[in-house]
Amino acid sequence: MGKLEDILSHAIGTVPFYIKNKEYILNNGGGLHSYPIINRNDICGKENEFLSSRFPVNSLTHQTTSGSTGIPVKCFKSHSDATRSGRLLWKCRNWFGKVYPNDKYAIFFLRRFNTDRTINSSPCFVNGNQLNLSVLDLSPERLELYCEALEAFNPNWIFGPPSALYYLAKHIEKRKWSINIPNLKFIEVTGEYSDTEQRKYISSVFKCAVTNMYGSKEIWVIAYSCPNGHLHIVEDNVIVEFLSTENSGRNEVVITGLNNYAMPIIRYRIGDTGKFVDHHCLFPGRIIELSGGRIGQYFLYNNKTLSTSNFYMAVYDLHRKYPGTIAQFQFRQIGNADFEFMYIPGVNFQTGSLNYLEELLYNTFGNMLNITFTCTDFIPYSSSGKLSYFVDARNQQ
Repeated sequence: MGKLEDILSHAIGTVPFYIKNKEYILNNGGGLHSYPIINRNDICGKENEFLSSRFPVNSLTHQTTSGSTGIPVKCFKSHSDATRSGRLLWKCRNWFGKVYPNDKYAIFFLRRFNTDRTINSSPCFVNGNQLNLSVLDLSPERLELYCEALEAFNPNWIFGPPSALYYLAKHIEKRKWSINIPNLKFIEVTGEYSDTEQRKYISSVFKCAVTNMYGSKEIWVIAYSCPNGHLHIVEDNVIVEFLSTENSGRNEVVITGLNNYAMPIIRYRIGDTGKFVDHHCLFPGRIIELSGGRIGQYFLYNNKTLSTSNFYMAVYDLHRKYPGTIAQFQFRQIGNADFEFMYIPGVNFQTGSLNYLEELLYNTFGNMLNITFTCTDFIPYSSSGKLSYFVDARNQQ
């Protein structure tokens, strides 16, 4: 039995969501295209419906993802699931130079956790073979600190969002001094849509290859760029389809994981857009070209360059205390220190939750912040096909 047939059979036999849809699936032939297409709203808050009965929940690890709405979804994996996907990713990384899991690397992070406690006391710290750099504040003083830390740590590779690495590269160029990281083999950008020119610029400043890892917390690696610059699907880990939606003019990415036995994800619409392209290339996997996805954003506030993820993390904390209180949201900057929080109430909405959110935001941004709350029943999507949780609306006034 092939990998796809195996995961489909496993899902329909052990996963509550697919068991409930078994009659529909079998009546339509039982193959991949017989399975219903799902999206984030189908999973959010109902993760247990997608867990296989063959795996005790307490034996699984999980990560959370914000996605287009900023509402976290738990993505579960068994040790064997993670090992299979991880091996495929490391194989791709070695296209650019031999690197191993124990090699030193630098990574950009939003927030770090210790069991159930959140620890944000240090924006820059070393933990074993890992140098951790916070993306929440990329002001010049912070970027100077990161440059010094990178030179002292001398990692073999760097992993992070292209927007943060672009800001770091601009800082290095502006100061007219090169950065000295002799062991650096490549930089891997991920987590955001990245165009070719952005990667070329980062490569020229750091004087190393810049690779593009297209993935998701639900599936892990979907595609990886080869030394020729083509983005190849990692066919042993994922099936990729492009769904043409009526009247949208866009081809949406739909993925099926081949190594997610603890939490099978089949025909999952992730909100990105793109297409297959024809190029002759010696590296394995069909080639895709992305035309839309999540883009990292930064904004000026109180003379600092801050990540819009500060807003998302506040809502993440809100949902830890008040689960399900907000269904969708968007922060809009309407002045230098003036913001609007537009929200669609969730099924468990509580008025007091907004007071708690306001408190969280003041703890992050200080008393200069002026925030208003607007309840709505619709928040428009961006041209990329995703709902942006931050919009600079100052030029729209």
